[in-house]
Amino acid sequence: MQYKLIIDDDIDFVLLAEKIKNGGRFVVFSYCIGLGAVALKRMSPAIFIENEAALHRYKKHYNRINYIFGWWAVPYGLLHTPNYIIANNKGGIDVTEDVLLNITAASLKEKRIEFLKTSMLFDFPDRDDEKIFRKHFKKMMDETYEIKKLAAGWYLNVPFGSAPFYLIGIDATDHYEKYTDNLKKRLYKDFFRRVQSQFIDISESEDLLRDTFLIDGLLKQGLLVTKTDA
Repeated sequence: MQYKLIIDDDIDFVLLAEKIKNGGRFVVFSYCIGLGAVALKRMSPAIFIENEAALHRYKKHYNRINYIFGWWAVPYGLLHTPNYIIANNKGGIDVTEDVLLNITAASLKEKRIEFLKTSMLFDFPDRDDEKIFRKHFKKMMDETYEIKKLAAGWYLNVPFGSAPFYLIGIDATDHYEKYTDNLKKRLYKDFFRRVQSQFIDISESEDLLRDTFLIDGLLKQGLLVTKTDA
């Protein structure tokens, strides 16, 4: 996966390390494009922020996009645009650790980084989405003893220019496909007409194809609901 960097041309590895030591960081901002019944969620490039003036300038830029274009999706633009504005005003998403895990001299020069390793895979669902997930997760757990836990996270590790999506995890003792179809139907009106979503089996198993790194990231960084929570 490749991602664009916004950083001054004169910053090399040595200077970058010094600036990060002094508080510099790479930040991603969220914005929404409303298209009638569809709200497209997008993320900015990873922008190197050195001071409050730069932070204010970029969050103002991406919030301007939210203010101008985010509302034009009914009702979802009206629901989510305020959350993106609030998140940006709080300083955006800090991705410094992930950039440092993957950056090379060549990628710094080209201002385009390939994320081969990442620690920040997911963003926690915003307030409105969290309420929707909790409502449907609780109903499913109340109806069956087979589901041990359910999880949902906004998956950020997508190619530059692509839209993030919700990854939804199901831990069931049996009938994973049945519960996937069930949850899809429950969430359809709230999500699937406007947001791309994918499902993953998060039950503990010895399957060699099991993506442990991805599942662990979802459970730690996303919304997790267990039988006790429900």
